Amino acid sequence: MDIMELYEWEIFDVENRRLHYARTCHQWYENLERNAERAREIVGERIFRLYRLWLVCSTESFYAGSLGLY
Repeated sequence: MDIMELYEWEIFDVENRRLHYARTCHQWYENLERNAERAREIVGERIFRLYRLWLVCSTESFYAGSLGLY
């Protein structure tokens, strides 16, 4: 903050998009599951499972409040 003040920058608005991203990750997960066979063909089983895990963990972390996005 000191550096921002030095250059006369100021914050006008801060918005947490946490719940928006929780819903987005959840929808991406649902889309991935609907297209699981094709996704596996494209990236293979390992990457498919890693991406699915990332989407589930991100969704739950955004909903729980342990991840935020401003």
